[in-house]
Amino acid sequence: FAFAFYEDSASYEEGAPHGGGGAELQTALLAEALAQRGLRVAHIVYQRKYPAEVHVPSLRLVERKPWAGRGLPGKLSEAFRVWRSLIHADARLYVFRGGGAHLIIGAAFCLLYRRGLVVSASNDLDFIFDRPDRRRWGQALYRAALRRCQYVVVQTTQQLELARKALGTGTRVELIPSFAEPTNASAPEPEAFLWAARLVPYKLPLRYVELARALPEARFWMVA
Repeated sequence: FAFAFYEDSASYEEGAPHGGGGAELQTALLAEALAQRGLRVAHIVYQRKYPAEVHVPSLRLVERKPWAGRGLPGKLSEAFRVWRSLIHADARLYVFRGGGAHLIIGAAFCLLYRRGLVVSASNDLDFIFDRPDRRRWGQALYRAALRRCQYVVVQTTQQLELARKALGTGTRVELIPSFAEPTNASAPEPEAFLWAARLVPYKLPLRYVELARALPEARFWMVA
């Protein structure tokens, strides 16, 4: 295959082929769009309970087993499952969405098998290395994996600044803004602004509350 896409929680079920959040949806849309252009594309996803119809013939779904769990046995098993899925995809270029331990495995795989590697950032946390929820040695391996990439793709100017500061001049960082699938025109009179995300600090929900407070004449909805 020319390309293989890996997103750490991607699924592809009947009735919900783009399961997950924004990163999962965008990865699926990008894989399908490249396949529609005639390229041979593989998308690594979790095993499906029910068969899903793939409308793009050149798009191949490579299934991997579910997350193996925490603890040393779980982490070792998870690393093996990720590695095995990369072997089954057998692509010239691997595109990883988001940072984390799976990118460390992907970088080692691409180095060993001499394959291309690109990482597409999911959020600002992909370039913050002093997080208390990650061990120092793991952060060092993750930073090395990022520097192994041919390209690091970011979505915002803030991510661009964070990536360049964290990785230096030796890594090529490209800004490609976020995208969405086409949709029908909305009602001529919109009802409100909408914020839909998980209630976690890096999603900045309180910024939306500040915006609503600053514009009392408008209506603001939150779906959390």
